[in-house]
Amino acid sequence: MMYTYGMKTDYVFDEDLRPRLQQMVAQATSQRAFATAHDIDHTYLSRVLRGERPIGKTLAALLGYTMIPCYAPLSQRGRPRKEP
Repeated sequence: MMYTYGMKTDYVFDEDLRPRLQQMVAQATSQRAFATAHDIDHTYLSRVLRGERPIGKTLAALLGYTMIPCYAPLSQRGRPRKEP
């Protein structure tokens, strides 16, 4: 799901990019081959694909994205707002 917050930029999260990464890896002969070709540790790649680690800068760049800091507004009591 893409999010637009008052600017003409679409923001995505790991769970949005993970399926695209899985497709790219599936086109390689193996996870290890994909990792080696892109100079990524194969165990890190495996953990990203399982959702145990976030997508880092290198993988984000391979997917055509860059990482930026993102902040969410707090509720009136200083806690993050719950999703509706």
